[in-house]
Amino acid sequence: MTQEPPPELVEQARGFVARKEWIFAKTMPDNPHHYLVLFHQSGEDRDGFLALQELIMRYGRKRRWHGTLWRSYTLDDHDYWTIPPVINRKLSAEAGWED
Repeated sequence: MTQEPPPELVEQARGFVARKEWIFAKTMPDNPHHYLVLFHQSGEDRDGFLALQELIMRYGRKRRWHGTLWRSYTLDDHDYWTIPPVINRKLSAEAGWED
């Protein structure tokens, strides 16, 4: 059984996600999704980015996509995964996980 994240961490990440304008990953037309980069965040947004990254890395689950395992976290209607210093997101219904 996976441990549940602290509610305040989830709410911090949720607030961050809601206030950001996510960038479309135009270099990956075979996997349309959006992303944010840590280096473009400051202050409260940097803290929110790091909270979301912690949710993914510490509380996310391993899922397979095109043969590769990724750790992802589902928050509301999106799945999030990270390749530091980037966090990616995609609608959960369109994520295409193999599990």
